[in-house]
Amino acid sequence: MVGIVLAALAGPAAGQQRGVDVRSYEVGIVIPDSGRSVTAWAAITFRREPSSDDTLRLDLVGLSVDSVRESRSGHLLRFAYDGRLLKVVIGGLPDPQDADEEDVVVFYHGLPRDGLLIGSNARGKRSAFADNWPERARYWLPTVDHPSDKAGRGLGVCRRSDQASEREQLS
Repeated sequence: MVGIVLAALAGPAAGQQRGVDVRSYEVGIVIPDSGRSVTAWAAITFRREPSSDDTLRLDLVGLSVDSVRESRSGHLLRFAYDGRLLKVVIGGLPDPQDADEEDVVVFYHGLPRDGLLIGSNARGKRSAFADNWPERARYWLPTVDHPSDKAGRGLGVCRRSDQASEREQLS
């Protein structure tokens, strides 16, 4: 009985993908002047073990995925998306032994149902607020959305009206 419990504890935590460790997310998002529909891209940097499977699984709920590319070459990657889970085929990327980290970029758009709150603040000014905890990032960001999976992140926000861009590093 003790051996069974120890074996269960030795594997990845719930929500983590065996053999894949997401290291960081870099996100660019266009916030509309009115309405709440966004256009965005997310670069996901990860490490994988040679024995990991050939699919990167990312939580993303209710948005539309336009394309997924390998960031270094720009090559399109095959993917499947069922409205809740984005599965990106990474088997054609360089061998994990040849690259310390790998990157994919997901291009997507739509109306976030949760997690990214867009509207007016108490003073009537246009605002956006990201409420990602717990497990709410998946409604606006392709991610391994589980508290056990920690990764760095960067966020670039652009207003559609003047395309003025501001970059903020979040820790």
